[in-house]
Amino acid sequence: MIGSAPTPRALDWRDSESQHAFLRSQRARSICAREVTRVGELVLEGATRLAREHDLPLPDARPSADRCTVQLGPVALSLAWLKVGKADTPDCGQLLAIAWRGVLASRGGSTYAPERAMVASRAVAPVALWEQAMTPSATTPDDWHWHAQGLEESGYTSDEVAARCVAALRDALEAVRPAVTVVPD
Repeated sequence: MIGSAPTPRALDWRDSESQHAFLRSQRARSICAREVTRVGELVLEGATRLAREHDLPLPDARPSADRCTVQLGPVALSLAWLKVGKADTPDCGQLLAIAWRGVLASRGGSTYAPERAMVASRAVAPVALWEQAMTPSATTPDDWHWHAQGLEESGYTSDEVAARCVAALRDALEAVRPAVTVVPD
């Protein structure tokens, strides 16, 4: 089980004027972008370890400024920074992590192959297996945390969020592996 980061702040973040002011700052925007990128990089490292453990090809990662998708064989994990309010500041957004069964959109976008025109497509839509939306909190750059159950709950560091995402990816991978039945002689 992943431990929680301590929250030495007030339980209701709306009462903390310094937190509200910091999360609305330009500095907080750049720190948020850095933390979202960090979570994506750590998830890719964890997915690479999982690929080696399960003898799978290395994961395919598609990072961008505010999102990252990691495809690991038959499962994937997507991270996205979502703007929830009108302002483009961390206090008006959430980090959304979803573990998927199936293949998310490929880099090429199209799977059309003229030489296989007569073969029926067997594309199956990805199915979400786990989902977590997390809200940021911070009063300074050094106490950045993500809160899954609202700001009244203890938060997680970016490293802990990445570890939770890799654990969800591992669970998704184990859920799609066929059950091995041992037949006695």
